[in-house]
Amino acid sequence: MDQNLPVELQLSVVTPAREVAREKVKGVTVPGKGGYLGILPGHAPLLSELQAGELSYVHNGSAEFMALSRGFVEVLPERVIVLAEAVERAEEIDVARAEQAKERAEDHHL
Repeated sequence: MDQNLPVELQLSVVTPAREVAREKVKGVTVPGKGGYLGILPGHAPLLSELQAGELSYVHNGSAEFMALSRGFVEVLPERVIVLAEAVERAEEIDVARAEQAKERAEDHHL
């Protein structure tokens, strides 16, 4: 294995309202505009638009999940920065509110 490659990524997840996460992680998966992107330490530089979906990462041996709306991701070999309109950690999601929002969205598409 190349000794020059990083073994962790510095993940920053921010919205206009707050910083949601700043963690050292082993890998990150984000909902890119054309599909999900898996990012590991040493990834080539990349800038991508994000669609609404699930962001996941591994921190201290456990998987963490967040729901995010549209935004952008900047990837560098040692760092991933996610800038999103809105982000909620899995434990922050109000399931009843989310179901109501889904119903309203489906009603507007008819």
